[in-house]
Amino acid sequence: MSPIAFAELTAIVIVMLLIICSTYAWLASAAREMFKSDRAISRLNKTAGAMMATAAGLVVFQH
Repeated sequence: MSPIAFAELTAIVIVMLLIICSTYAWLASAAREMFKSDRAISRLNKTAGAMMATAAGLVVFQH
């Protein structure tokens, strides 16, 4: 691999990682703002509980 190709590949990887990580950080910030209310936290807890109960049921019925 030539030094120019290596530099191009390195630049592409750095730019893509910055884009991906920035997107994740923005989504995390938006989620943090969305889940500040008690009503939203309650919905989140109920949804997570239902998902865990469903997963447990699937594991039990598979065996």
